[in-house]
Amino acid sequence: RLQEERKGILEAAHKEAEAIVKGAGSQVERTIREIRESQADKERTKAARAELQGFLGAIAEKKTKDEYIERKIEKIRRKTTKASAGSRPGGATSTAAESGSAAPVVRKEEPLKVGEKVRVKESGLVGEVAKIARSSVTVVIGSLHSTMPAAALERISAGEYKAAAPRRSAPVSRRDPAVASRRLNFKPELDVRGERLGDALDIVMHYIDDAIMVDVPTVRIIHGKGTGALHEEIQRYLRTVPGVASVADADVRNGGSGVTVVTFE
Repeated sequence: RLQEERKGILEAAHKEAEAIVKGAGSQVERTIREIRESQADKERTKAARAELQGFLGAIAEKKTKDEYIERKIEKIRRKTTKASAGSRPGGATSTAAESGSAAPVVRKEEPLKVGEKVRVKESGLVGEVAKIARSSVTVVIGSLHSTMPAAALERISAGEYKAAAPRRSAPVSRRDPAVASRRLNFKPELDVRGERLGDALDIVMHYIDDAIMVDVPTVRIIHGKGTGALHEEIQRYLRTVPGVASVADADVRNGGSGVTVVTFE
């Protein structure tokens, strides 16, 4: 728009100058004619020349005004360009780049994919993504399948997963002194009431590993009734553990559905 205004002003100025120059030509011719006709009249000749000089001065003044207008337009154009550059979203970033300080690049986190290794933020348990739904992710943690929001998980490397994944203990001889010592200190009852689901599962996993190692016939896991979430997830996990013969609620007189009784093969 500024360029169009500038062009319009200049065109009008040029047309006016052309008209003045054209008029000047006529004026010159008329003056010469008057000079020739009145050679004897010096005063008239002097007046005619003064008139011509004034007319030529007016032309020079008009040219000066045109140059002034040109400079004014250029000044406005520079101010407008500078203001536009400063108001652009990337203006501040460009200035930072020119001063040598690069702005940090924010990378958007990619959605999780099936097969990727993840960590549960709340409990620290690690697992592998088995299924992805619109609003949830199913993760295999040990032998347990657990479904939770994607926001509850964070992506980890294969190395981190390998280092943190629970390992099943290798069979150990009953005569091993370490096993004998652990058998003496092993308690056939575990209480995880009040624990968060992830923490409770982690505790149960290690407890069952120890139970299999010391070769006890049965154990009791007290998880309480509550909402039933601990009861359901713990029993689901126990039914996937090799070496577990049965998983059942305790007798009503001994806790009922608030206690799970595990019998080993």
